Amino acid sequence: MGVKDEQLLSKRNRGRGSRQPISSSASDSEFINLELDKEQTVRYREWRDDVINVLDIWTEEIENGYKFSTKYDDYSSSVAAFMFPDPTGPNSGFILTGRGGTAFRALSECLFKHREVLRGEWGNGGRSNLRLEDPDF
Repeated sequence: MGVKDEQLLSKRNRGRGSRQPISSSASDSEFINLELDKEQTVRYREWRDDVINVLDIWTEEIENGYKFSTKYDDYSSSVAAFMFPDPTGPNSGFILTGRGGTAFRALSECLFKHREVLRGEWGNGGRSNLRLEDPDF
């Protein structure tokens, strides 16, 4: 029996209501809580208005191995979205966050940060990917 089979059996044997994690990889990850500046916020609000585009991007990222979770966050009084990369991918070790008044806004903010701000590279801890030689810098 392989490791994956053992994990599945272990998960089944825990019973409903048990919160025992299968692995500790999420606890070893760094959250990327990137705040949008004023210009990015304006761009984001225009970007999220194309709902079909946002949903298409969400589908593409799921197909690329990303996982998503949303929940209401009492601390920030908003919905929080979390984007988890494939553990073997380039963003492994990070969790990207988004927040909003609705689940769609939280998810779309997370996707906007991933695609438009970080350009798919989270390894710099949420700092801008623009370089001095970049014409957009």
